[in-house]
Amino acid sequence: DNFYTDGVSSTSDAMWETHWKQVYLGYSNLNVPWYPVFGNHDYGGGDSYVQAQLDYAKVDSRWQMNGKNYSQYYSIPDGGTVAIIYIDSTTLAPSANKCCNSKGGISEEVQMQRINSQLKNIEKMLKEAVAKDATWIFIAGVCTCILYNI
Repeated sequence: DNFYTDGVSSTSDAMWETHWKQVYLGYSNLNVPWYPVFGNHDYGGGDSYVQAQLDYAKVDSRWQMNGKNYSQYYSIPDGGTVAIIYIDSTTLAPSANKCCNSKGGISEEVQMQRINSQLKNIEKMLKEAVAKDATWIFIAGVCTCILYNI
């Protein structure tokens, strides 16, 4: 989760300053490019809140969120390549309750569509990393709690 409780509403939301810049970027060793992934709380305000984080990459070059899913490749000094695949793991967690959308959750049908689509995205990104002869492949995502009302 990048922003509790429900994400950011826009690229000018005050939380960019209070919850990211003031908390982390005052330290010189953290004033570097960030490669974030979505957590369930980032979906709290709905799709426009998710889009706000994607759009912020155009506002601040340190926020390197190039999509809900994206890859970065790094050369290893003595040879080889590290591929890091950043995924939106929230889409893999069923959430019929309000966990991922404070407006009332999402239907089981939409959940299954998102899960199937995300699994195809991950497979495609893994194949791309293998095709680029990555020596190491890591997948970065958020551990999302799955809560059910019984």
